[in-house]
Amino acid sequence: MEAIIERAAGLDVHQSSVVACVVVGAAGRRASRETRTFGAMKRDLTALRDWLREMGVTHVGMEATGVYWQPIHAALEDAFTVVVGNASHMRSVLLRPPCGRLLRSRIARGDGARRT
Repeated sequence: MEAIIERAAGLDVHQSSVVACVVVGAAGRRASRETRTFGAMKRDLTALRDWLREMGVTHVGMEATGVYWQPIHAALEDAFTVVVGNASHMRSVLLRPPCGRLLRSRIARGDGARRT
């Protein structure tokens, strides 16, 4: 499968934290991953946005879990293409190896997700 998006991030959203995994890799090359955990307060979400910008991320995918995704979406929507996905669809993407390539492909196509 060809890489469609070279720099994408997947977010695991919790009530008091956000775990971000950035996947970077060009087509035909092995993708690298970096994971960081952020809090859910406004200053933490600003730090998350700044880190994603530093990493060159263009697309961000996350699950629509309860209402916890809404402040994260608000903090990121001006800077990135944000895809909010059905939790069961996003989970199936992250559990299949290699998750980076599939994540980039699913985000790009919008499979099981609502673009905002």
